Amino acid sequence: GLLEELFDRCLFEMPVSSGVDRPVALRLAEGSSTESSPVGTVADPPKAKNSNTRKACFELLAELCRGGGASFDSIVSRVQAHHGLAEVIRSRSTPAKGGKREPADDDSMDLTDAEDSDSGSARRGSDLMVRPSRLAAPLPKSTTGYVGLANLGCICYLNSILQQLFMMPRFRRAILDFEDEDEDDEDDTEDIIAQLQKMFSYLQNSEKAAYNPRSFTQAFKDWDNQPIDVLVQQDAAEFFSNLLTKLESKLMTTDSENLLEDTVQGTVAQELLAEPDKYREREDVFYLIEVPILNLRSLEESLAKFIEGETVEYTWEEEGDGDNGEKVVKKETLDTTKRFSLKKLPPHLVIHLKRFDFDYETFQQIKLNDYFEFPMELDVREYTQDGRGDATPDSKRSSKRDADAETSRGKKGSFRNATRFEDLPEEAFMYELAGIVVHMGTANSGHYYSYIKERGSKDRWFEFNDTFVGEFDPEDIPAECFGGEEEVNYMYGNFQNSQGASRTYTRRKIQNAFMLIYDQKLAKEDDERRSLRVRRGRQLYPVPRKLADTIRTENEHYWRQNNILNRNYFAFMTDLLYRSEANTRAQGKLAADFFFGTLYAAREREVLKTWEKQVVSILGANTEARQDFLLQISNGSAYLEDVYTRCADSFCQGCIFDALAGVLMAEFRHLQASNRSQFRSLQRVTLQNVDAAPAALQPILRFVAMVNALLARIVANPKPGKSFFRPIEGLARASWPLADVMVRSGMLARLQVLFLGSSVARDHDVAQVFPSFDLDVDVATDAYFKYRGLDDASLLPAIYAIVKWYSLVGAPMKYPNSGETPCPALAGLELALVTSEAFVNRMVLEVKTRALQLQMSPLIWHLCYENENVSKLFVNKLQKAVVVHDDVDLKKPFRCLYALVSMEDSLRPWRVRALVYTVLEEVFNTLRYLRASEVNLEMLFRLVKNYPYVNVLLKGDTKRLQFIVDYLDNRLRNSYASTYQQQLFKAKRTGQYQH
Repeated sequence: GLLEELFDRCLFEMPVSSGVDRPVALRLAEGSSTESSPVGTVADPPKAKNSNTRKACFELLAELCRGGGASFDSIVSRVQAHHGLAEVIRSRSTPAKGGKREPADDDSMDLTDAEDSDSGSARRGSDLMVRPSRLAAPLPKSTTGYVGLANLGCICYLNSILQQLFMMPRFRRAILDFEDEDEDDEDDTEDIIAQLQKMFSYLQNSEKAAYNPRSFTQAFKDWDNQPIDVLVQQDAAEFFSNLLTKLESKLMTTDSENLLEDTVQGTVAQELLAEPDKYREREDVFYLIEVPILNLRSLEESLAKFIEGETVEYTWEEEGDGDNGEKVVKKETLDTTKRFSLKKLPPHLVIHLKRFDFDYETFQQIKLNDYFEFPMELDVREYTQDGRGDATPDSKRSSKRDADAETSRGKKGSFRNATRFEDLPEEAFMYELAGIVVHMGTANSGHYYSYIKERGSKDRWFEFNDTFVGEFDPEDIPAECFGGEEEVNYMYGNFQNSQGASRTYTRRKIQNAFMLIYDQKLAKEDDERRSLRVRRGRQLYPVPRKLADTIRTENEHYWRQNNILNRNYFAFMTDLLYRSEANTRAQGKLAADFFFGTLYAAREREVLKTWEKQVVSILGANTEARQDFLLQISNGSAYLEDVYTRCADSFCQGCIFDALAGVLMAEFRHLQASNRSQFRSLQRVTLQNVDAAPAALQPILRFVAMVNALLARIVANPKPGKSFFRPIEGLARASWPLADVMVRSGMLARLQVLFLGSSVARDHDVAQVFPSFDLDVDVATDAYFKYRGLDDASLLPAIYAIVKWYSLVGAPMKYPNSGETPCPALAGLELALVTSEAFVNRMVLEVKTRALQLQMSPLIWHLCYENENVSKLFVNKLQKAVVVHDDVDLKKPFRCLYALVSMEDSLRPWRVRALVYTVLEEVFNTLRYLRASEVNLEMLFRLVKNYPYVNVLLKGDTKRLQFIVDYLDNRLRNSYASTYQQQLFKAKRTGQYQH
């Protein structure tokens, strides 16, 4: 029907394997697993690919489901397959080897943010790392069909070289076909070929934007057997040589030992010639040849310079007969020509342009940005041993060649079968440009990226710049790679008023070719015949079965993410769940899974905030769905722990915890309305024996118990959690029986210890609430606890929500707004902590904002109400703070001072007099420090303005009042007074301000 067509084929059909009739989305909805398939088979993505088309499909789908019915139930069941809170919980709670949970080791990257981008990645690559939306949907794969490589710091040199090797068909196929029977399949983390094979498999088959090469950097060891330091830049040519040297040693005695010989390995002949007929030759292996570019303008000139001989003094040794017939070695020193020539030509000729040089005048390394051109086609015959103009006759070489000169490495059979040059076809000497490694920058810093021609295509070039892969016009090669100078237009002035101007100046280009890769035409034709198949110009080769299955699974997950993490889908979910007239259990479950699972993973602030109220509304109206959710979320603390420890976005973190608080309060109100008396039975229940509570209360109690257990585990690594304690605050504030359970279970004490930090360890026995607490912590530096609950204004309100039900004077007491029944007395560790000097000190010094002042004022009132001991602690601390602190720091103690002054009880006159007079005395003592006196007076004026009792107190003290008037008068005359003080002074002069 239309519904199935829209959902299964237009919107959510994912790539599937040949031989599988049903799309992945349909099989997921039916609860069946995806089926395996032959390697390398790919299907088309959904029919609706354009954003506008998908939006129209979603709108039509939502309209079909409006009003409920069978269509609504069918879509809800199908959409449910895309969202699973249980899957999130299970993935976070699954232990890794060693019993500890570790982050998922997913080498392919979604690139939802730019944390792995290279700060040196300039030009197009770095610009495209910035997403236009905050949605966590994976970045799409390049439209070219190729996969990028993530830059983990400064490994652009590695990325550019590996992409060049991957794009060599013969090299890629050999790596993908490699099998080493001696290696342990279970642990290949240190095997460089296994990691290279894994990387090439992802680069060929992955549907994601980029691959993370961290496993390869760990396997690749330097000469000190240390992995690559991703924060240190290296020379691309040097890395290329080191990599191939390591590969050569690993490939020995394997079926693939000729890999390098068949791809990039060639030989040069090092010849020595002297008159009249002396000749000596040695054959050396090379993976790349280095050619000079200083004072040269073309590759042909550099190659001619490379084979050009130089005259050296060389001692020739030759065996002969002595005067007595014995064998003697005759030595003769002659002027000798030493020269190099290409001997055996590799299928891929790699040329390193020596752009880095050393300036012997400044003793610094420099980069040569001079103009240097190279051809698209290169004939190397004249640079070979037989093809050069001054070639030595073959008869002379064969008679004089060193008998044992197989190679400088002495490896028997390491070269292809020798063929006489005159017997080779013309194509053997013809090479065409297929790759360029570009360096942009200076000799000390810069960035590498590659331009690569797609083998098998006529003239398709691509730019590989870390994660960015895009098409490249080969017509731009001279401008982008030859170096030299360029003209730049410099604009200055005010162009908005048509007063600007432009100026042209010339500067050196800092981006130019660093390495060149030329393909032999004969080898190119052979590579095209050996490819498995070609898709959109890309040559594809078989991938090892195990890797293919892993990549296929990740590709399906990628498409699933790509289909649901976007605004069109979120709008559809709002229409489907929130605006729908239906209210079913399945709808509530889907809403919970969507918000707490999918949207939490998306980290989309705007959508999360909107859905925070919607999910509370949906679950609040559906009792069965709400209770199912609470039981699911309370089954282990993996989800809460994940939100607390892994979510770096405090805004999204706050939305999750605030929504949890709303759902819990909805369940509490339901229970209170249905049977209020069941809360009385909680007097015999603790968080350690939740099963003893009524069944209806167990979901809420299990959630509280889970938070309590989580407090004990996060104590070793505490950190601010936005709204983390909001659910506990709401429950404790609404119900004394629940607050009493928290106190008797040690939860209040744990919250207090988190707030106080390590300073409580020496003064109080906290082992009963934190058995693993370290009593040998560094109290001076507070190194054990780094938590500051006041930073997010959720810890102190949670403490107050529990404490407000209790008397703090050692006996039951009636507090304002506490009802007719006196509050029971708090005792033990909880009372000692909340009335301790450490608790008071932390509150006075940590009130950083007006919002925090409003949050903590009720707790201050409760602590000091008719409590002389605690009031004295606050007054003493505030008196010291006013004297010690200066300027802006004075605002913290004054915020506490406002709360104390505003509280009405029998101790109020004493507190106000002690605090106000302390401020005035400090003004007298700091007249030399204008700013300190001004801040003190400004705070005092606010007290007078907002609290009449302070006004009355000062009105009766004419001496201090006259001092203030004289001080303001003098400050105003000297134009130092603040605007606020000037207004007060003018009001006083006109009689509007009365004392």
